[in-house]
Amino acid sequence: MNYLILILATTIFFYLLIPGIGAFIVRKQWTEFRKKLLVAASAPIIDFHKSRIAGGESEYLGNFKFFGSLEAIQDKYEIWLRSSNFTVTVDMQNVKIYLIPAFSSLEDKNDIFEKNREIIIDEMPQVLNWETFHSLSQQTDIMVCGPLFIEKGKVIFRNTDEESITFLIYDGKQESLLRRSIWAGRHRNEFWNILTPASLVAGSFSLFIIAYYLFSFPGFTIISRFTISLSLIPVMPLFPPGVVLFFTYRHFWKKARFLRAERDIIKLPFHYFAKTNFSDENLCLDIWPEMTYCYKKIQSKEEVIQICNNKNIKIRSISIIKNNISKDDPYYYFYKSEKKAQDPFIEEVIIHGDPMDIIKKCQHKSEIYDYFSLSIFSLGMMINFSLTYFFIDLISR
Repeated sequence: MNYLILILATTIFFYLLIPGIGAFIVRKQWTEFRKKLLVAASAPIIDFHKSRIAGGESEYLGNFKFFGSLEAIQDKYEIWLRSSNFTVTVDMQNVKIYLIPAFSSLEDKNDIFEKNREIIIDEMPQVLNWETFHSLSQQTDIMVCGPLFIEKGKVIFRNTDEESITFLIYDGKQESLLRRSIWAGRHRNEFWNILTPASLVAGSFSLFIIAYYLFSFPGFTIISRFTISLSLIPVMPLFPPGVVLFFTYRHFWKKARFLRAERDIIKLPFHYFAKTNFSDENLCLDIWPEMTYCYKKIQSKEEVIQICNNKNIKIRSISIIKNNISKDDPYYYFYKSEKKAQDPFIEEVIIHGDPMDIIKKCQHKSEIYDYFSLSIFSLGMMINFSLTYFFIDLISR
């Protein structure tokens, strides 16, 4: 009985607990990344005029963002970014660098619907530390957001105890950067994380040693075979016939990930109107003093098509209900006012259908796919474990 407890404890610790802790950590990290992007979306853009409002030689200006390109690297941690005739400095100490995937193909200008699944590369952003990053070249496109200070006339982004800098390196248009970052900013499979490979190897080796020890006792034959079978769990998904179910699990897990990505980009424009119920036909609010964001409820499809063609704006929807939305459902047109300031993170987009209903359906469907994929994976493991135990039993007789 004591040996069985040891075997089960070893299995749970190495195969479930440690990978589960790693899954919790990486999910939290990517959730925080997406939250920081939403903070960046609401932050004003720093420019020459705002940087000169500060009165003292050293002053905290607030949370700002800046789009520019690398101009120079000074000392160990200081870099200079330029946009037009304005330059800022970034203190790169303890800053994480995110490399955002580009589009895999160009958007079709003649199609009024977004094709996110088809054109956004299925990759996670690479995450690097400045200390290990040595290939940053001049004219690299960068978006930085975070605490901004002015020190003796120099404008500098720097981490604080309360807030950290968001630093994105990207290719392609600024206008699609937020959308691409939110779409890609999630782990492909949280349970396969930096802790998982070492944990699985350690668990397999530990169980094999326990099984080898138990084989020396005649009365422990069954439990020894059981332990040997458990030691093969890391490679067991690739055994036939369960390998078919393993790839089926991966298919549905990927679909759930896509739906969560679609849900998050559907929510992007609604993030600014979180305190409204969308009962108004028109509504505008100030994101920051020079940036007013509005939505307009439209019933006419012809008007929507005209807006799409005239302003090169796309209709955003999710794949599971794209063809099942009622013709009576309104369109929500999100747009920026005609003020001087422009912000690539403030999207101009049209969404067809009730936003809350779309988000709920997307969330519900992604959860179904998650549970279904895990059920398929568990079924495949049970089948392969039973067959593995059977063959070990035949060989050891």
